[in-house]
Amino acid sequence: VGYRLQKYSKRHRVALTTSALVALSILVGFGATLWQLAEATQQRDRAIAAEHDAQQKAQLAQQEAERADEEAKRANREAEISKAVSAFLNEDLLAQADPANQPNPNVKLREVIDRAAKELENKFSNQPLVEAAIRQTLAEAYDSLGDYKAAKRHADRGFELRSKHLDADDPATLTSALWSGWGLHQLGKYRDAIQALTLLHNKIQETTDRNSPLSIRASRFLVSAQESMGLFREAEVLAKELVQQTNQAFGEDDPITLRAEDSLAVVLRRNGKYREAEQLHRDIVRKSRTSLGEEHPSTLSFLHHLAIDLEVLAKFEESERVHHEVLATRQRVLGEDHPATLASMLMLASVYGSTDRHPKAEELQKKVLERSRQILGEEHSLVQGSMHNLAVSFRRQNRFDEAEKLFSEALEICQRTLGKSNPGTSQTKQALAYLYGAMGRYQESEKLLTQVVSVTSNTLGESHPIAIGALSALARAKSSLGKYDEAEAHYKSVLEMRHRRLGSNHPNTIGAMVDVATLYQEQGRYREARSLHQRALDMRVKVLGRDHRQSIVSLMLLANIESRLGNKEMAESLLKESLDHAKETLGEHDTVTLSARNDLGAIYLRSRNRYDDAREMLERAISGQEQIYGEEHPETLQSLSN
Repeated sequence: VGYRLQKYSKRHRVALTTSALVALSILVGFGATLWQLAEATQQRDRAIAAEHDAQQKAQLAQQEAERADEEAKRANREAEISKAVSAFLNEDLLAQADPANQPNPNVKLREVIDRAAKELENKFSNQPLVEAAIRQTLAEAYDSLGDYKAAKRHADRGFELRSKHLDADDPATLTSALWSGWGLHQLGKYRDAIQALTLLHNKIQETTDRNSPLSIRASRFLVSAQESMGLFREAEVLAKELVQQTNQAFGEDDPITLRAEDSLAVVLRRNGKYREAEQLHRDIVRKSRTSLGEEHPSTLSFLHHLAIDLEVLAKFEESERVHHEVLATRQRVLGEDHPATLASMLMLASVYGSTDRHPKAEELQKKVLERSRQILGEEHSLVQGSMHNLAVSFRRQNRFDEAEKLFSEALEICQRTLGKSNPGTSQTKQALAYLYGAMGRYQESEKLLTQVVSVTSNTLGESHPIAIGALSALARAKSSLGKYDEAEAHYKSVLEMRHRRLGSNHPNTIGAMVDVATLYQEQGRYREARSLHQRALDMRVKVLGRDHRQSIVSLMLLANIESRLGNKEMAESLLKESLDHAKETLGEHDTVTLSARNDLGAIYLRSRNRYDDAREMLERAISGQEQIYGEEHPETLQSLSN
């Protein structure tokens, strides 16, 4: 084949050469055409890209122009609204206080605002955004005055108007929505409030500057809502973020930062971090007194929260002094019926109860309950707190039927408004169970407390103060039912956790020590019990004073141990001292006084030639116990057996 091709090529060399040249020319021409086509395509693409880029720039320029125009329109609109609002405030609001315009020269701010609110109706029907702005001003004013229903009404109307005439993401619309959600919280609608405030907080964070007053207020409102619903961990995380944010944006001494720090301090206390809360509140109060003044509402609020910290830490004298200071100022500045004033009364009553002044506590608690029911309605936390604390006062005064009725009513309201797993609900249920124990209904007490321990441990954690308190109460119920091993394990856990959280000198820690000692005593482990009881007595006398109820109880418990160990003279001496202190401090008919009589009567009964003394002591003890407990209560039966 190769030979034939070679021969053929020689014979037709000219033709083949010509054909090759023609083919080469065609290939070169085709390549040039392809190159020209590619170049043309690239030029076309560049032209299209340039045209697209020009269109984008023109579009961006148009958007910027439209945005600038919109901002200008918004600025003009807000200026017009501001001018109209200013005119209304000056001509309709402040003019109400001018003696030339009305006969009462001592007209109060509340009256002026009420009159202005009436003037608002139908005045701005053609200026809905002006009306909305004034409604917002009135909502904030009524909130400051403690009239939460009026505040909510104006916030709702402002939101309705702004929603119709502004975008949903407009800061003005979001402001009205936020105050409407806050109104739910202020009226005790806590479940609805936290749902609304959570959604609004997220939306405001997405659409506005995080350092704007609106964004910061949304975070602070949400922290309060979370705290009210018992979401203490979530509240602490958000509050810490808020404090860091306000510190960076405004500085540590700015009122905005101080309010954020106050929110954090309150949540720290609710999480059982009492010393941190106290120190933070002391720092806040110091700064607020300098920057805002002694009588500024925020300063008073910070002082009020500090006084609560002090009571929790058993610093009763200072707590009472601060509460008196805040209450006197709030009564003068805000009035007797302002919710903040009522809150001060309630917490002062709490200090009275903690220091065994139960009649004084009851007097204030009844007043707060009556007024807060009328002003705020049954579902508000102030009403629930008043009911709970008043029921505790009834229990401490051995008025068990009244206490049970009030606890049951408070528990129903808590379950309906807060839910069964809310810490406030758990605390009320625990208090009711504790009452059952005092009434000798130990099985009912154990059943309720088992539920509370389970719920609080799951929702708050085992080391949270509320969960620890529930575990302590459950241990007491199990001890009363003779379940000593379970009771001892619970009591020791409580003692360890309270020692770690509160320190060795806190009344709750000492109380946990007494519980362990009493359990040892019930099991016949007298020498172990005596050692703990003596330590507890010394600490209670040092912290609370010798005449305090808890100190008297410790003295009686130690006397009982000495009697068990055969030290009759020592036991009698201690019981006489207990009885003298109890009669003088608590009264003849207090349960501690009656128990001291019963124990002393039992000592006389076991002594020779002391039967008449024993009969007198025991009969007086039995008479009082039958009136307080009833004939079938274990305490009464024990005295009867003696």
